[in-house]
Amino acid sequence: MEQDYENLLLSEIILAAMHEDGVTVRKLADEAGISPTIIQGIRSGTIKISAQSLFKIFKGLGYNLLAERNGKIINLSNNKKS
Repeated sequence: MEQDYENLLLSEIILAAMHEDGVTVRKLADEAGISPTIIQGIRSGTIKISAQSLFKIFKGLGYNLLAERNGKIINLSNNKKS
C-alpha cells in the first residue's frame, strides 16, 4: 500500500510539473529520452516509476534532484548516466 501511495505521489508531482510548463507527453518523452508509453503509463498509474525513469523525467522537465547528507548537498541529476 505504501509503495502504491509513493507511486501516486510521484505521478501527481510529474503531472503538476507537466501542467505548469505546458509539456505534452510526447515532448517530455523526447526530452527525457524514454518512450511516450512509459510517460503515459506513469500518468495513468498503470506503470510503476523506476528510479532511472524518475531521474530522466525530472531532467526532461528541467529539474535537478538534490540530496543532502550531513550538510553536504549532492546533485543527483549530475551523478546519473543518461
